[in-house]
Amino acid sequence: MAWPAASDDVGVTACDLYQAAPARATPRRGWPACKGTSGDCGRAGFLAPKLTYPTSQGSCSGLTVVRDVGYVACARGERMYRAVISGSSLTDVQQFFVGTYGRLRTVEPAAGGGLWLTTTNGGDKDSTPNNSDNRIFRVTLGD
Repeated sequence: MAWPAASDDVGVTACDLYQAAPARATPRRGWPACKGTSGDCGRAGFLAPKLTYPTSQGSCSGLTVVRDVGYVACARGERMYRAVISGSSLTDVQQFFVGTYGRLRTVEPAAGGGLWLTTTNGGDKDSTPNNSDNRIFRVTLGD
C-alpha cells in the first residue's frame, strides 16, 4: 500500500485529498491531472485511489499493515484509520482515537502483536528536558 499526499501537508483548498492506492510501478496515479477522485481520473493508465478523504481528516504520516489490515496515523485529522485489505479493495474502514490524543504521527507494528502509536503535539524543539507533551501508546488489537 502507498499513501501519497495529493497536496501539501495541510492542504490549500477544500478539495485537497489524501489517498490510498496499492503501490505499483504502473499505472500512475495521475497527479496533478487527477487529484483524489476529481479531475481526469478516468484516463487510461491512471490508478484510482481506493480511499480518499478531506485534508482536515488527514495529513497522515504513518502507515503499517498487520494481518492484512492497514493502519494509518493522521496528524491534522487527529485520528487513526483502520481498513481491511481485501484483494485490491479496502473494506470495513473505521476511525479510532478521533481527537482523543491530538495529532497522531507514527503507527508501527509491536512485537507480539498490537501497534505502537505516537503523537506529535509540540514541544521538544529546543532540547529543554521535559517540555514535550508527545506520547507513545501501545495499542492492543483484537483477533
